[in-house]
Amino acid sequence: MTPSASTTARSQLGLSLVELMVAMTLGLIIMGSALQAFTANKQSFRFSQALSRVQEDGRYAMQALARDIRMAGYIGCSSRRQVDVNPVADGSPPTVDLGNALFGFDDGDGWWSGVDPPQDHQGTDLAICNTAAGGNATCQVSDIVQVMRASESAMMLATDMATSGAAVEVRLADFDDFEPAVVVDGDTPGSEDLMLITDCRRADLFRVTTLADDTSTKVISPNAALQQPYQAGAIVSPLVAATYFIGDDNADEDGDGDVDPVPALYRMGVIDGGVAPVALPIAKGVEMMRVTYGVDTGGDEYADAYVNAAGVTDWSRVVSVRVSLLIKSKEDFVTDAPVPVTFVDGTVVNNGANADRRLRLVFSTTVGLRNRVP
Repeated sequence: MTPSASTTARSQLGLSLVELMVAMTLGLIIMGSALQAFTANKQSFRFSQALSRVQEDGRYAMQALARDIRMAGYIGCSSRRQVDVNPVADGSPPTVDLGNALFGFDDGDGWWSGVDPPQDHQGTDLAICNTAAGGNATCQVSDIVQVMRASESAMMLATDMATSGAAVEVRLADFDDFEPAVVVDGDTPGSEDLMLITDCRRADLFRVTTLADDTSTKVISPNAALQQPYQAGAIVSPLVAATYFIGDDNADEDGDGDVDPVPALYRMGVIDGGVAPVALPIAKGVEMMRVTYGVDTGGDEYADAYVNAAGVTDWSRVVSVRVSLLIKSKEDFVTDAPVPVTFVDGTVVNNGANADRRLRLVFSTTVGLRNRVP
């Protein structure tokens, strides 16, 4: 049967306005649902990514702090016998004192005495988050903790010293394994020119003046005569010092033209002879640090009370340290709304007009000093 002309005309008329509007409405609903799902998934991904980074930064920062604090006061076999270290290093400031191998500064006050601010590895001036510079959205007032110890890469004296002013010799292979590396006038990151030597009865801290290679040994010349001529087998190691503080580098890492309000935990070596080494960043986003010290008042080598630095009257009685960090995400707009956080000392962070939508977590740990606890 052949279709009539009227039937063919009606089949070519297309969609009516009502049908078109219904189709468009359905399309908009589907697109809106897809867009909503995409936005929700993207926000969920940003939150998960920020959470992962904050947790990673927190674990790494705590690991770095705990590693140094745990070893405070370590001088090899002399550690548990509380042997006094005889400092013969010229130009060494009072801070190079293993009697105060662990020392703290409440709110960061009293640590930095330099005219110029500390600098990071890129030569950028850092604002220390202490009472003077802290208390704002970027730089919260934070404690500072300082640790001194001998390096774990301790080596044995290869030959007897003929006199107390003779050179110290260690095997070449052992010297190359020193960490930090020993360099005359050490002033670069990861190098040191202060060394410790002990025979478990006495100990000396000296400065390296010259280094020379012998057939199989490295000849290390001290700056002055030691207490005694040490015998082969005495322990020799570089000095390790670490000061941990919160600082702000005033950087704009995301390139939006605004300074990022994200400080970092920094580690600085020994301030030797008034010269400060560069500060190395440990973890970005560490907003605040509080440190309390477990003091043994009963003589049983267990902490009887935890106090701040001002409450410690004898630093040799500190047997443990409690550290708390507040870490925030580098990215803003992670949470749905600003979330105030109450830190361990009662400080409320991220409230008021300048509150942001960064993710924040609190990390805490208690570290026993191996050389002072059973």
